[in-house]
Amino acid sequence: MSTNTATVGPEATESLADELDSVRRLEAWLIDTAR
Repeated sequence: MSTNTATVGPEATESLADELDSVRRLEAWLIDTAR
């Protein structure tokens, strides 16, 4: 089953939001440790 980029379902949006969230958390942690 191939995923079509044109059709973005709620699952894809959710996983993207999760990735953004983890990236932000990682950035915050890096900034915190860099101090």
